[in-house]
Amino acid sequence: MQGSSQSVPTRAEPEPFFGKLARIGLIIVISFAGLFWAGLNATRGAASDMFRDIETHLLKFETFTPATSAATLDGIAAQNLNGCDVHAQRALLLLEIPLAYAALQSGAVQEFESVADVL
Repeated sequence: MQGSSQSVPTRAEPEPFFGKLARIGLIIVISFAGLFWAGLNATRGAASDMFRDIETHLLKFETFTPATSAATLDGIAAQNLNGCDVHAQRALLLLEIPLAYAALQSGAVQEFESVADVL
């Protein structure tokens, strides 16, 4: 096709240096923000997974010692849970039932009521 006249597309003007720098900077900022967000949620997700595992064991009628249950309830992870995490809330409730029952049987009603007020 030597005789045909085909037009070759021309290249667009190159992007200005500051525009390119701003675009790359924005990508880097968004990337670091995503990594920071993932780091914050990784610890919360690990705590949620731990309580989901506890819930599974308790729903299979496996029991924990009262000391283990109390340590789990008093732990930092139990204090910082999201109220919308249904599995974690259910696990905490299942852990508290035997402790509350034992407290009521032993006559420690005052202690039980103080714990109930906190909840």
